[in-house]
Amino acid sequence: MAQVIVNNLPCRALLDSGSSITVISQQLCNKLRLAVRPAAIAVAGAGGHSLNILGKADIDLKIANKQLTVPTYIIDRLPNQDVIVGIDTFKQLQLPLTFDFNKQTFRIDTVEQPLINQIRVLPKVTLQQDVIIQPESACWVRAKTTSAADEAMIFDPHRRVTAKHQIMMPTALVLVAKDKQLPVQIFNPNTETVHLRQGMCIGHLNTQASVMLIEQATPRLTEEEFQKKINLDDSPITEQQKRKVRQLLWKYNEAFCHHDYDIGRAKDIKQEIKLLPHTEPIQCKPYPIAKHLQQHFDEIIDKMLKHGIISKAISAYSSPCLLVQKKETNERRLVCDFRLLNKYIPTDQQSLPKISELLAKLNTAKLFTVFDLRHGFWQIEIEKESRQYTAFKTYNGQVYEYNRSPMGLSNSPATMSRLTAYMLAGCTNLLHYVDDILAYGEDFERLYEATEKALALIQRQGLKLQPTKCKFFRDNVRYLGHQVTAKGISPDPDNVEKVKKFPTPTSITKVQSFLGLAQYFRKFLPNFAKTAKPLYDLLKFDKWKQDNWTQRQQESFDEIKRQLTSDALLQHPDFDKPFIIETDASGTGLGAVLLQETEDKKERPIAYVSRALKPNETKWSATERELLGVLFALRQFHYYIYGSPIQTIVRTDHAPLTYVVTTKGQTNNRLIRMTLKIQDYNYKLVYKPGITNKAADALSRAYEVNAIHPIPNIKELVDETERDNFYQAVKDDDKNIKLSPMERKFLRKQRQHLTINKSRLYWMSDNKPKIYIPYSFRQAILNELHDNPLAGHLSAAKTIARVEQYYFWPTMYGDIKQYCNNCHSCAASKTGRRQKPQLQSIPKSTTMDCLSIDITGPLPPSCLQGIAYTYILTALDIFSKFAIAIPIPDITAQTVAMSFFNEIICKYGTPKNLTSDNGSQFTSQLFQQVVRILNITQIYTSTYNPKANMVERFHRNLHEMITHFAHQQPEDWIIYLQSVTMAYNSAIHRSTDNTPFFLMFGRDFQPPNLLAQQLLPSQYVEVPTSIQKFVTQLHLAWKIAKHNIDNQVALTTGNDARSTTLTAGDIVYLHYPPQQTHKHAQKYKGPYRVVQLTSPTTARLANVQDPHQHQFYVHIHRLKKINTDTATFLPTLDNADRTRSTNRHIATKHEETQTTDVSQPHGYNLRPR
Repeated sequence: MAQVIVNNLPCRALLDSGSSITVISQQLCNKLRLAVRPAAIAVAGAGGHSLNILGKADIDLKIANKQLTVPTYIIDRLPNQDVIVGIDTFKQLQLPLTFDFNKQTFRIDTVEQPLINQIRVLPKVTLQQDVIIQPESACWVRAKTTSAADEAMIFDPHRRVTAKHQIMMPTALVLVAKDKQLPVQIFNPNTETVHLRQGMCIGHLNTQASVMLIEQATPRLTEEEFQKKINLDDSPITEQQKRKVRQLLWKYNEAFCHHDYDIGRAKDIKQEIKLLPHTEPIQCKPYPIAKHLQQHFDEIIDKMLKHGIISKAISAYSSPCLLVQKKETNERRLVCDFRLLNKYIPTDQQSLPKISELLAKLNTAKLFTVFDLRHGFWQIEIEKESRQYTAFKTYNGQVYEYNRSPMGLSNSPATMSRLTAYMLAGCTNLLHYVDDILAYGEDFERLYEATEKALALIQRQGLKLQPTKCKFFRDNVRYLGHQVTAKGISPDPDNVEKVKKFPTPTSITKVQSFLGLAQYFRKFLPNFAKTAKPLYDLLKFDKWKQDNWTQRQQESFDEIKRQLTSDALLQHPDFDKPFIIETDASGTGLGAVLLQETEDKKERPIAYVSRALKPNETKWSATERELLGVLFALRQFHYYIYGSPIQTIVRTDHAPLTYVVTTKGQTNNRLIRMTLKIQDYNYKLVYKPGITNKAADALSRAYEVNAIHPIPNIKELVDETERDNFYQAVKDDDKNIKLSPMERKFLRKQRQHLTINKSRLYWMSDNKPKIYIPYSFRQAILNELHDNPLAGHLSAAKTIARVEQYYFWPTMYGDIKQYCNNCHSCAASKTGRRQKPQLQSIPKSTTMDCLSIDITGPLPPSCLQGIAYTYILTALDIFSKFAIAIPIPDITAQTVAMSFFNEIICKYGTPKNLTSDNGSQFTSQLFQQVVRILNITQIYTSTYNPKANMVERFHRNLHEMITHFAHQQPEDWIIYLQSVTMAYNSAIHRSTDNTPFFLMFGRDFQPPNLLAQQLLPSQYVEVPTSIQKFVTQLHLAWKIAKHNIDNQVALTTGNDARSTTLTAGDIVYLHYPPQQTHKHAQKYKGPYRVVQLTSPTTARLANVQDPHQHQFYVHIHRLKKINTDTATFLPTLDNADRTRSTNRHIATKHEETQTTDVSQPHGYNLRPR
């Protein structure tokens, strides 16, 4: 150790001739405020352990009166010194360096400087167990020390031990683990075995760190190269925010891979593989590798060996391997066929988060970041004891085993899910599902914090991201099969588009396929039998005739497609239930439908996928196409099924396929490759005959080219077309022919899609030819497809959609819009949009500022206490939305005025303003006099404008809620009136985001279900300012009232000599109100036994004399305890009797199905309690 000067600051330095470079600590760098540059090198300690280089900087170093500028590297920590002066600095000095340890000095040239001595006790390193080292071999042993844990130190072997036993131990930089253990390598060069005893001291630890430069050729990205891999073009944030994001990503650049094999390593979780009991070692013959691919195969093996992905092994297990070509880059990668091994690995029941709960957290998010892990599975190490199971044999007989989690192993997704759950546990604004990680935020700042938190955790865990595949600060991303935007969450639009593009049928078979698709989902289509009747009529014909396809069939076809592809059809997936995939492959395309069984035991669709076969794929065999369809479906539904512990049912109408995927020894390389690709999924293949698999079959056959729609009077059309200028311009490619600007523009952009056949001009759109209509025929076409009764005078958009199915001309869209806009019948018959005045707000600042009042009825007469009520007087507080419903027998001015005063004024106070319609009850002199006496300003709404009276909207809700309970007996509406009104008042109102009950009374309505109240967690949000002021005043009054109540309760409890303790098993009598029949009626009934105290105030009772009577709940103030030592009259109850209760509501089958749809978005009102 020596004293040096760095930038005029005295520092402690280690002069280390064994260090290749000069390094300084991060603490010294921050103190000197050095300008740090990126350092594209990798550095390791003397023992080979990688050290974290944070950057590079230049310092002014002064040693023994010699001063020079030295390039240094910044390391995160250096124990006991600030600087390590390496050999590069000594070379730059070009002067001899000598040490005199007797004088404790060192000399540079002629200048002598003192050394800094440190006399300290070095921590011992001892063996944990007896060690036997075979002759001429080496081994790693676990040793223990008393040094501080999680610290890098130098291991210095004990010279007496090495001399006595003639062994060798290298001096190395080691990292002491949390349990104070460290690995030590021991070499035995002798011809005899060496025995080392437990507890032997084999060395000491020194805190003097020495570093050396390694792997200069290891590519490390500079900041400029790194930023090129980050794509922020699709992000809606500002340029200043983008610069801030780029700085953040560079700060955590160690969380990203810098080259292809820059693969992370998880620190806290390793994969463990367990086989089923009594499993014999699994041995499979290696797959042959083509001669011209063997060199490439060996290169891949060498790279994986070099980077520690695999290692050579001697194992009783062996799976085959082969090369698979990547679709994106055409590169080949090594994959192993673990199909046989997966059969003997128990499914890892790693619990996955509920997708509905994850997506519910995104209801306020505006920006999103999606993280993509580079070789995600390879970033998880496999336990040493489990690596033998992953062994695979190559074409040349070499055996290797995986050190990292491989692809194709059935439990790899579950381990990855466990890792992400552990890494992100307790984090907010971060979602994770297997290896899919999403950060979200309501604004830039929130997402910035979440992104930084995720990057810090990923870097701390040692994982690596793929920068080119991550999506940063987007307002539209795909996550778990959903399209997530700021507006909400919807299914992937591509899935719905597949069904929308189903072409018009051109044969009976194709009509059957389409009807099979529609019939399969007919429960979701309103009036399906009526809508589909024109199509079913076609099935009566033996042969297909184009004339049979009329406008009726086309409209039926279009309407079914519209309903079938509507948003309501695609159900929300439940990831806690098994998925069902139906696949099919025809000679022209592939199709699949993702289904799931719902509560009503019906299989409902979640997504559709289909695609046309490529030219080379059409030449494949039927089995190959069917397996391609399964692979296509699994890949398309990857987000839904990948990594799920629940097995996915895959249905196919090709029976031989079930044999292909479960049988070894296949010689068809194409089938082998596709079979390997689907092994990552937990699935079960089931055969389903094609006649019952119409849904997928229809999608797979939807890509056949349509026939051209026949047009009447072909000769006249041809003659007129040949005289048309546009036709001549296309035919002769003559630019001098006079055309309109729109025609010229259309010809320039669409020339490659135009073709002429038999003097007819066609425009090819989506492989469907559309015939050109010359000018003279356009009026007739529009009249037929708009004015005709089968056309129905529909809108311009619908008319365009109908015309463009078969015809085209360059100015078609503008012509059709103008034609529809000038249609007299449309203008006279359709409602259209009327003028809409600007909405006027009602002044309000607190409750009862303005009250809206109205009457609804007449209703079926409902009797209560001998009075028949037929109307309801309703009132609504405009500020709080608090509703009041009062039953009244008639609507005379006297009845309305009395009910208004007694039920509203006397209970809720006097409003400042009162809004009502112009009913005679409210305009009468009596009512006006009441309003005038109460000093209320009355406001009348305009005639024929019920929306101006805000209570009208409450009427609809009120009658809908009553209908649920009184639809069988309409005269019982009065029984439920106040209950449903309270239900409305205790529900969160959308405009205020609070319950009307809370805004009116300053507290929440407590439902009778106390258990539900105990289970609900308390959550908090900020209350709006005007409401907060009101709540604060109420809270002050509550504190005073609570103080008085507590004093009164304490005083009452202290003076109450009757207070007794009630316990289970006590005999009690139950008090009943005295009957009006006579004065001598009994006031108590019993005896009863207390079975359970469900709360401090509630007890569950059982009849002593009749043990079969249902148990019931009562308030304990009605009980009188009987102190008796006699034997019990209550026999022992079985488990069934102990749970019976007449007071507990038992839901009917109908009620149980009326549950909340979790797929619908909900708003939550969160306030401090």
